[in-house]
Amino acid sequence: MLFRSGKDTTIRGSQHTGTDITTNLIDATYRILMQFNLTNIPTNSTINNANLWLYATEPWRGGDPISIHEVLRDWGETTTGWNSINGANANYAYYNTTPWNTTNLQPGTDYTTTPETTFTTDSNSTQNAYLINITNLVQKWINNPTTNHGLMLIFNNYDGTGNINFYSKEETNPTNRPKLYIDYTSTTGNIQTKGQISTTTGATPFYTTDLNPQTCLNLLQGETCTNTWQV
Repeated sequence: MLFRSGKDTTIRGSQHTGTDITTNLIDATYRILMQFNLTNIPTNSTINNANLWLYATEPWRGGDPISIHEVLRDWGETTTGWNSINGANANYAYYNTTPWNTTNLQPGTDYTTTPETTFTTDSNSTQNAYLINITNLVQKWINNPTTNHGLMLIFNNYDGTGNINFYSKEETNPTNRPKLYIDYTSTTGNIQTKGQISTTTGATPFYTTDLNPQTCLNLLQGETCTNTWQV
């Protein structure tokens, strides 16, 4: 099942990129926030696999580790640019309205101290796409949907030279936008039985293992999706 980024932004000090910037930048002082809406997945489903795809605007030198952390509180995404009033920055989860739990966005209170996972940049001229497995983190969110505040990307052991840009959800080419592919199994508690299948137009003909059978949405050209229904 394919999910698109619901909101994403780059933050640095009092700055944030918001929703009108086609790339999110990360370096020693910039961090990326990102969140996916996963409400179509029934609570307590088993997450078999969850892969995050990020696309860099160009190759980067190899060997720089980037960690992914769970964000621990809700945050805002601006609609006009760097200094608009609803976007998160390093001081405010909602700019000039709601501060982060700890001043200047600190681990342990605003995002997890221990990363969920880490991936490494690649200098290969063709390596612009990064696949990162975040199955355990997505399982947490599905078990307790109210904790889904998204994730944060942080550069580790960075020497202060250069930066890397990842395309945001505002990128004009949908292929390059952040994506989250999730394979899951619904719990047996969501499977119901029904008698005769109705032939009446507009009637619900059967129940499925998925509370929302319309799971194959927003597919790109060449992408496929298979959904098994139990009747």
